[in-house]
Amino acid sequence: ECLIGDKAIRVIALHSNLYSLENISLLSTRITQRGVYYFAQGQAFGNLKCLSALGKGFGGDLGIKNLAESRYLTKLEDLNLYDNKSITSKGIQYLAKGKLTGLKELILEGSSIGDSAFAALSHSKVFEELKLLNLSKTNITHRGLEEYARSEYLKNIEILYLNECHIGDQGVEYLKDSENTKSIQYLHLVNCGFTGNALQVLKNHETFKNLKGHRWGSVVSDTHGKVYSVM
Repeated sequence: ECLIGDKAIRVIALHSNLYSLENISLLSTRITQRGVYYFAQGQAFGNLKCLSALGKGFGGDLGIKNLAESRYLTKLEDLNLYDNKSITSKGIQYLAKGKLTGLKELILEGSSIGDSAFAALSHSKVFEELKLLNLSKTNITHRGLEEYARSEYLKNIEILYLNECHIGDQGVEYLKDSENTKSIQYLHLVNCGFTGNALQVLKNHETFKNLKGHRWGSVVSDTHGKVYSVM
């Protein structure tokens, strides 16, 4: 656990000469939405490319709103909000209306988001550069995948994680029928509540033939039968 709080982050953001800093990782901090505001308004982070705010803290949805509205974080490419249960679909809706248009990786695993968050992601130009999207262990269902399937912007996703999301057979059907699925190279669908029928679709349908790696059970394999893992 990191004991850093709002006052400390304000000092760092507004007074420190950290222009060469490209990567920051914060684990279970005491930072609130006010601290995120200081962070987002700090010119010191103008070259930041990767931000990880894991576990509790970081201001929840209003913290994400402050982050999304920053005019200084324009170079941010990777945003990791792993296991931050204070973030809901509302926070992702803020992100979808924000200025972080250079994001290539977005990790929301373990957050409290649902289908309305996937809809916000799917229909916002902000996310058209995304290559990796991790929505595992969230409340996403087949309804969220329906939004992804008809997205005009999520056409470049190469790695998609939906482990432990209850997408069911219908979710697999949406993936099968979507043009957006063709860009996916690595697909993770462990414990997603689908039946053997959907598994056969995943194994045999042309849409999934070009996957370089997949995981939709306890076995990880690539198209050559070799063990493969993507983190």
